[in-house]
Amino acid sequence: MSKFAFVLVIVALAVCAQGWPTYEDDVAAAAAAGNWDKVHEILNRSFGHRFAFMPQTGVSDVRSLKPQGGGHVYAESDVNFKSSSSNNGQYASQSGGHKVINNDGAVSEYDYKP
Repeated sequence: MSKFAFVLVIVALAVCAQGWPTYEDDVAAAAAAGNWDKVHEILNRSFGHRFAFMPQTGVSDVRSLKPQGGGHVYAESDVNFKSSSSNNGQYASQSGGHKVINNDGAVSEYDYKP
């Protein structure tokens, strides 16, 4: 019986140790591809349920803001990432950022390297 339990524990550990992709991998892949709306969507999905008080304004929301009834609007959205890894002494690093500024409906965007 103890051999059976041992084998069962080994199988359970093997299943658990396989791992699943983390949201960090998804964020890094989307950011590396320059898909900032996807980055923001992933981050909102991950953090939104824990911090419900945080505004859920995304890059596309900032782009679409328009002044209402003689008012003014100013909004900024800034998304950036840095990813690095070291594998047997081989170091790799990536970083990037994207900023959207909406000043009374005039939208400007740029990519940058943090």
